[in-house]
Amino acid sequence: MNGNWDKAKFAECIEKFGLYKPATRVVNYLEEYLDTFINPAGKNVLDVGGGRGIHSLWCIARGANSVLCLEPFVDDAVINAFLSAAKLFESTRKVSSVKKKIQDFESPHGYYDLIMLHNSVNHIDDAKCMVLHKDSGAREEYIKIFKKLALMTTRGGEIAIMDCARKNFFPMLGMKNPFWRTIGWEKHQSPYLWAELLREAGFSEPQIRWKHPSGTKWSLPLRRLFANRVGAYFYVSHFALKMKLL
Repeated sequence: MNGNWDKAKFAECIEKFGLYKPATRVVNYLEEYLDTFINPAGKNVLDVGGGRGIHSLWCIARGANSVLCLEPFVDDAVINAFLSAAKLFESTRKVSSVKKKIQDFESPHGYYDLIMLHNSVNHIDDAKCMVLHKDSGAREEYIKIFKKLALMTTRGGEIAIMDCARKNFFPMLGMKNPFWRTIGWEKHQSPYLWAELLREAGFSEPQIRWKHPSGTKWSLPLRRLFANRVGAYFYVSHFALKMKLL
């Protein structure tokens, strides 16, 4: 674990302000999947495509120095709920939300120690992401965005992409994935492709973690079974990719 954090307080916050229910599902996900992989403590964090601010709030709870939640498609009521939840961590001065796409967002160079894209990297440009593995023009557009993110990142800072891979056992058989029935697999790409594009933008040292079923008494054996490339293929194919700017 990255030190101690008040899971109960975090769960209370996201439920009280209507950000997510049931909170236990998010807490289990964070604790068993991301909390030993990503450490926001003491860092300036940019949450690209942060949605309702769940993961931004997690960074606050984990002791981030500052957090900016960048989300163009959220309404003001949700932003106000997120900022109100942040007040419970006495972090009001350090927390902000901006309704812009990353393409339209400007930041001082070398400011962020951690940039997160949680289930949002494909939405930077949905159409280009769908053909990214075979279209050089789409590839160049994404490298351009990643180079912009690299300019915003401190030396030694990290970028973390969490998303689903393109391939999964169930859709390959023409079936809906019973664990995640709404996912559009054709809109996603492999973590190895993302790592390749990030390398061209200046990031290095890729680390990949695969999601396993969490929040059960079987979490440890399930982790051993599913938390790898092959096992994840038979679950939800969700990964966390982390790279560093050297």
